Amino acid sequence: MKNVIIILCLSAIFSCKKKERRQYRPAREWTPISFIEAAKHNDDYKGVDWFFVADDFPKDWVKKEDIKRLIVLLDSKEKCDCYVSPLSSYLPKDSADVGGYAAAFIKSYIDKKPIDFSLYSCPKVNKEDSERIKKWWKENE
Repeated sequence: MKNVIIILCLSAIFSCKKKERRQYRPAREWTPISFIEAAKHNDDYKGVDWFFVADDFPKDWVKKEDIKRLIVLLDSKEKCDCYVSPLSSYLPKDSADVGGYAAAFIKSYIDKKPIDFSLYSCPKVNKEDSERIKKWWKENE
Protein backbone atom coordinates (compact mmCIF):
# COMPACT_ATOMS: atom_id res chain seq x y z
CA MET A 1 0.00 0.00 0.00
CA LYS A 2 2.83 2.37 0.91
CA ASN A 3 4.47 1.76 -2.50
CA VAL A 4 1.21 2.55 -4.30
CA ILE A 5 0.90 5.88 -2.48
CA ILE A 6 4.51 6.79 -3.33
CA ILE A 7 3.92 5.93 -7.00
CA LEU A 8 0.73 8.02 -7.10
CA CYS A 9 2.51 10.99 -5.50
CA LEU A 10 5.40 10.78 -7.97
CA SER A 11 2.93 10.54 -10.88
CA ALA A 12 1.14 13.65 -9.66
CA ILE A 13 4.41 15.57 -9.34
CA PHE A 14 5.59 14.64 -12.83
CA SER A 15 2.21 15.31 -14.42
CA CYS A 16 2.19 18.81 -12.86
CA LYS A 17 5.65 19.41 -14.29
CA LYS A 18 4.40 18.44 -17.75
CA LYS A 19 1.34 20.66 -17.50
CA GLU A 20 3.47 23.64 -16.52
CA ARG A 21 5.45 23.48 -19.77
CA ARG A 22 2.38 22.97 -21.94
CA GLN A 23 0.44 25.71 -20.24
CA TYR A 24 -1.02 28.26 -22.64
CA ARG A 25 0.79 31.61 -22.53
CA PRO A 26 0.46 34.71 -24.68
CA ALA A 27 3.45 35.32 -26.97
CA ARG A 28 4.25 38.67 -25.38
CA GLU A 29 5.16 36.80 -22.16
CA TRP A 30 8.01 34.97 -23.91
CA THR A 31 11.35 36.17 -25.16
CA PRO A 32 12.60 34.73 -28.47
CA ILE A 33 15.07 32.49 -26.62
CA SER A 34 12.58 31.32 -23.96
CA PHE A 35 10.08 30.57 -26.74
CA ILE A 36 12.62 28.36 -28.54
CA GLU A 37 13.63 26.65 -25.29
CA ALA A 38 9.98 25.86 -24.53
CA ALA A 39 9.42 24.60 -28.07
CA LYS A 40 12.34 22.16 -27.99
CA HIS A 41 11.31 18.51 -28.01
CA ASN A 42 11.06 16.94 -24.63
CA ASP A 43 10.87 13.20 -24.00
CA ASP A 44 7.96 13.83 -21.62
CA TYR A 45 5.85 14.64 -24.69
CA LYS A 46 6.44 11.71 -27.02
CA GLY A 47 4.09 12.00 -29.98
CA VAL A 48 3.20 15.64 -29.23
CA ASP A 49 4.91 17.99 -31.66
CA TRP A 50 3.10 21.26 -30.94
CA PHE A 51 2.32 23.75 -28.24
CA PHE A 52 -0.27 26.49 -27.94
CA VAL A 53 0.70 30.16 -27.95
CA ALA A 54 -1.52 33.15 -28.72
CA ASP A 55 -0.43 34.93 -31.90
CA ASP A 56 -0.03 38.31 -30.23
CA PHE A 57 3.64 38.96 -30.92
CA PRO A 58 4.30 42.70 -30.57
CA LYS A 59 5.99 44.42 -33.51
CA ASP A 60 9.13 45.06 -31.45
CA TRP A 61 9.14 41.69 -29.67
CA VAL A 62 12.57 40.73 -31.02
CA LYS A 63 15.20 43.09 -29.61
CA LYS A 64 18.63 43.84 -31.03
CA GLU A 65 20.21 42.09 -28.03
CA ASP A 66 18.34 38.88 -29.01
CA ILE A 67 19.83 38.78 -32.50
CA LYS A 68 23.33 37.67 -31.46
CA ARG A 69 21.95 34.58 -29.69
CA LEU A 70 19.49 33.85 -32.51
CA ILE A 71 22.23 34.05 -35.20
CA VAL A 72 24.07 31.19 -33.46
CA LEU A 73 20.91 29.04 -33.71
CA LEU A 74 20.19 29.70 -37.42
CA ASP A 75 21.58 26.41 -38.74
CA SER A 76 20.32 24.24 -35.88
CA LYS A 77 18.14 21.39 -37.05
CA GLU A 78 17.31 20.40 -33.49
CA LYS A 79 13.64 19.42 -33.50
CA CYS A 80 11.05 21.67 -31.91
CA ASP A 81 7.33 21.57 -31.44
CA CYS A 82 5.22 23.38 -34.00
CA TYR A 83 3.51 26.62 -33.06
CA VAL A 84 -0.29 26.23 -32.87
CA SER A 85 -2.75 29.03 -32.25
CA PRO A 86 -5.47 28.22 -29.71
CA LEU A 87 -7.92 29.09 -32.51
CA SER A 88 -6.59 26.37 -34.82
CA SER A 89 -8.62 23.25 -35.38
CA TYR A 90 -5.60 21.55 -36.97
CA LEU A 91 -2.77 19.87 -35.07
CA PRO A 92 0.26 19.34 -37.34
CA LYS A 93 1.95 15.96 -37.47
CA ASP A 94 5.27 17.59 -38.37
CA SER A 95 7.95 19.27 -36.28
CA ALA A 96 9.83 22.55 -36.47
CA ASP A 97 13.56 23.30 -36.24
CA VAL A 98 15.30 25.59 -33.76
CA GLY A 99 16.91 27.36 -36.74
CA GLY A 100 13.52 27.84 -38.41
CA TYR A 101 12.22 29.73 -35.39
CA ALA A 102 15.46 31.73 -35.11
CA ALA A 103 15.19 32.79 -38.76
CA ALA A 104 11.52 33.77 -38.39
CA PHE A 105 12.33 35.90 -35.35
CA ILE A 106 15.31 37.62 -37.00
CA LYS A 107 13.30 38.32 -40.19
CA SER A 108 10.65 39.94 -38.01
CA TYR A 109 13.32 42.21 -36.55
CA ILE A 110 14.81 43.05 -39.97
CA ASP A 111 11.41 43.78 -41.55
CA LYS A 112 10.13 45.59 -38.42
CA LYS A 113 6.95 43.52 -38.59
CA PRO A 114 5.26 41.39 -35.96
CA ILE A 115 5.73 37.66 -36.23
CA ASP A 116 2.78 35.98 -37.89
CA PHE A 117 2.64 32.22 -37.64
CA SER A 118 -1.05 32.24 -38.62
CA LEU A 119 -3.00 29.31 -37.16
CA TYR A 120 -0.01 26.96 -37.07
CA SER A 121 3.56 26.86 -38.24
CA CYS A 122 6.42 24.37 -38.29
CA PRO A 123 9.37 26.51 -39.44
CA LYS A 124 12.40 24.65 -40.78
CA VAL A 125 16.01 25.62 -41.43
CA ASN A 126 16.35 27.22 -44.86
CA LYS A 127 19.99 27.49 -45.98
CA GLU A 128 19.35 30.45 -48.32
CA ASP A 129 17.54 32.42 -45.60
CA SER A 130 20.30 31.60 -43.12
CA GLU A 131 23.03 32.88 -45.46
CA ARG A 132 21.07 36.04 -46.27
CA ILE A 133 20.51 36.74 -42.55
CA LYS A 134 24.18 36.10 -41.69
CA LYS A 135 25.23 38.53 -44.44
CA TRP A 136 22.79 41.12 -43.08
CA TRP A 137 24.19 40.59 -39.56
CA LYS A 138 27.80 41.11 -40.69
CA GLU A 139 26.77 44.40 -42.29
CA ASN A 140 24.72 45.62 -39.31
CA GLU A 141 26.46 44.20 -36.25
